[in-house]
Amino acid sequence: MKTSTLLSLPDGVSVPEGGSTTVGDTTYTKNQNGTFTAVARLAGDDSFGRPTMGLVNATMQVIKSWDDALDPTQRPESVTLQILQDDHEYSQLTLDATSEWQATLVVAPGLFAGDKKLEPGHNYSVKELDGSKAYELSAETIHPMLVNGVLQKTTSDSAATLVATNALKGEIAITKIVTTEDGETVPADAEFSFKVGLKDASGQWGGGALTYRVYESDGSMSYKGTISDGGTISLQASQTARILLLPSQMHYTIEEQSLPGSFKNTDSSNATGTTGANTLSTVTFTNNYATTPAVLTQGLEVTRVLEGRPWLKSDHFEFTLAAIDAAPLPEQTTATATAGAKTASFGRLRSTGLEPTATRSARTPRDLPVCKTTGTRLKPQSW
Repeated sequence: MKTSTLLSLPDGVSVPEGGSTTVGDTTYTKNQNGTFTAVARLAGDDSFGRPTMGLVNATMQVIKSWDDALDPTQRPESVTLQILQDDHEYSQLTLDATSEWQATLVVAPGLFAGDKKLEPGHNYSVKELDGSKAYELSAETIHPMLVNGVLQKTTSDSAATLVATNALKGEIAITKIVTTEDGETVPADAEFSFKVGLKDASGQWGGGALTYRVYESDGSMSYKGTISDGGTISLQASQTARILLLPSQMHYTIEEQSLPGSFKNTDSSNATGTTGANTLSTVTFTNNYATTPAVLTQGLEVTRVLEGRPWLKSDHFEFTLAAIDAAPLPEQTTATATAGAKTASFGRLRSTGLEPTATRSARTPRDLPVCKTTGTRLKPQSW
């Protein structure tokens, strides 16, 4: 006697509700889950067409498991599983949160009585018909057996349960950190470029473009884009780029490209690595920003000009410099012009906020000191 489970009846065969139909040497019975059990009489059966030992159907649990703590919002509302019996389509199950992501499946198990195998049974495996691209599916193949009346996964003592696990694909987070010297301010428009390398286990990349999102330090999203192997991502200080939905076991390399002026690379971590399912790979690059002080080598001078009368020996004009908006001041803030020295000097002016580039002006007019006597801004005679 051979027992098998069918998704549909052969052409021309029908089974009444709650009954059975015999066609030739095969009897068909409808199961509660909509499948059909076919019992075929083989040589060795008794003259009444009954097997020497009847094999009943058994039920086992099918469970959908989730490994997605990194971002559970990616989980779909439901999934449809295709159950295979010996690699052939056997049944379909739709699971969702309402069913606690599990269902009961009627199967035709193998049969052990004592130490004798009376029925070989079948292999059962699973495919996902409408799986999300955000997940990777893993599921074992089981061979349920009735061993002395107890349904087991195999002839071992583990319960016969078919588990399909969806693991969320991994992510890479690239963060730019910038430190400064005392009193320095990082230019708001400074950008940093990172080259991204992505390879699978064979050393190739065929996954197409991946989405990445750039976040500010407060967690708000700034913008998003796409990246492939060899592409670049630009960040500003304190921003983080997250590359989403990377398959597991991908090898990655992150390289920072040439830095803007006055920035030096001081540290990096996890710039190379391998992605994992439901895992965030965190990459950081730290730069230090420091400018080089600039000095007026000939000092800051002011010349007193008299119109309408000549200079007298008693003429004495004192000038005082005051800083506006924290502008730098020279070594001395007062200077005196006399008939013998009509040009007064304040000495050298030192600024810690200037970059040592020849094409950049040292100070805008707004930053220059002001003469309290005349109220005018003083211009340097020579840089």
